[in-house]
Amino acid sequence: MNAADPRSKKLQEALQRQRDAIFQLTMEANIRRTPLSTTLSELAAYMEAHSNEDHLLNGFPRPADNPFTEKGGCCIV
Repeated sequence: MNAADPRSKKLQEALQRQRDAIFQLTMEANIRRTPLSTTLSELAAYMEAHSNEDHLLNGFPRPADNPFTEKGGCCIV
């Protein structure tokens, strides 16, 4: 087989895909992981600290600030 052979090219592409997959998996395996209990406690602390800014809990100070209110009514002709 020479370099111009279509089978050789397909094999090289498959080999490169495998190398890319191995690289990606290696990167993912090296990610620092934290225990779920730590993450949940940090999340709960953040939510409690920022609860006064949460519009889902407290609503909007003025109705005009709410981007989800309907702007117009229904008109039947």
